[in-house]
Amino acid sequence: MTSHLDPALPASPSRTSRTARIVFFLAAFASIVAVPALAQPATDPAPSEPANPAPTSEQDTSVPTGPTPGTEATPLVAQASAPAETPTPTVEPAPAPTPAHTPPTRLGPYPITLPNGDQISLGFFAQFRSTTTNDGGQLGDGGARSTETGLEMRRVRLYVRGNFLDERLALLVQLSTSPSSLELVDLSLDGVLNDRFSLRFGQFKTPFTMHRFRAFSNLSMTEWDVAAVRFGAERQIGFELHAPAPREHHDDYSLGVFTGVNARAAFARGVAETYAEPLPNPSNLRAAQAPTEVHPEFIGRFGYASDDAEPLILSDARGGGLRYYAGVSAAYDVRPSRTQDFAARVAAEGLVKFEHLMVNAVGYLGFVDPTPGPFELGMVGATLDVGYRLKPRFEIVARYSRVDTLTRFRHAAHQFVDELLANADPADAPAITSAHSAAGQTRRVEEYAVGFNVPIVGRSLVVQTDFTLVRTDRVGTSNDADALRWRTQLQFGF
Repeated sequence: MTSHLDPALPASPSRTSRTARIVFFLAAFASIVAVPALAQPATDPAPSEPANPAPTSEQDTSVPTGPTPGTEATPLVAQASAPAETPTPTVEPAPAPTPAHTPPTRLGPYPITLPNGDQISLGFFAQFRSTTTNDGGQLGDGGARSTETGLEMRRVRLYVRGNFLDERLALLVQLSTSPSSLELVDLSLDGVLNDRFSLRFGQFKTPFTMHRFRAFSNLSMTEWDVAAVRFGAERQIGFELHAPAPREHHDDYSLGVFTGVNARAAFARGVAETYAEPLPNPSNLRAAQAPTEVHPEFIGRFGYASDDAEPLILSDARGGGLRYYAGVSAAYDVRPSRTQDFAARVAAEGLVKFEHLMVNAVGYLGFVDPTPGPFELGMVGATLDVGYRLKPRFEIVARYSRVDTLTRFRHAAHQFVDELLANADPADAPAITSAHSAAGQTRRVEEYAVGFNVPIVGRSLVVQTDFTLVRTDRVGTSNDADALRWRTQLQFGF
């Protein structure tokens, strides 16, 4: 992610004159204060105030840190008119209170500052997860069910961030180095054009919904919801014009042109799953490949965030009064792949925070192009996340997510398989039928989940546990399935 600091602007003549007046005023003020200061008896220096903690994923760097609440600065007039001498106290003054210890809120990253002031940060993230899954048909139907337990190391990410040219240019390189995958996740350059616009280029997460724009480390559960997996956003190669500091200006806007080719197979899977077609993974470094067919896709997001809403963070660690974010997203593919891409997507979302309570809701519409002619609505979905911080280091969370595949879209998938069989060699028909046995079969997927989070050090060191029921409604009641999952996860990163 890029820095949201405003770039330094060149000084204008008016600014130069204002600067000269400020310097003159400060010099005069210093001469007034110096006389009584020299006349006062020497005293031990007061202990310095502790530095503000470094911004973290649970802190908004755009929030100014003003005077300590409950204190007021001494007026300049009062300072200038103070007596030159004060009576010597007859009682020893009470020692200054020891500042309260502020626990760390994140581990790293650790920047390396170059001689010219540019910075390079190295980071690492990993999740160590235990998963127990019980499935095998519908619950209570008397069928045989099986239980499996596994341990895995997920989302092992190495990244390099660089800030150059007075933070006007940012570089992000992120690799997935999990035991099961070696992938290029992000490779992008982000340049600040002015105080309202930045331009990003490379491979990165498209701006379809703020919900998916959040980092996985800020999820309220151990895993993304079933709707986000099917609708995206996914990563693509492209250009994007976006707001450099949405949290300062309140406005959130991004508009990009992309290749239309899903760079990683993890998200925007709804169309491919309906057709029972595999998604390619061009970012796999063991078999890397450039996009062979480019079909431009326009993707945009527009939203508004109130003061201190922190839309990139779901959990309300800050607390306080009512804060909110609202946004809409849209995507349009000029020439979508019939079995892999949505022709168009629309989403509306809202995030509300109040006194450590968080409510996040997203609704999706997915349009498909199954045959020549106007595209049509093929899939709808929604997600609701709720969380409450009972204590600074304990949060309870709940989720409901749902995706419905409409009848006409499912029939289009059946027709696609019939076309494959009609044009295939009879010897290949059994293999095609087996590979596409799930095409057009899923009518609805629902996810119910509850859990809790224990943030030990911000989001850099978190223990998460959740219990999930995923219900899959397929054509024919005998094909319905209920899967129970219990996940416990330790998230570590810097």
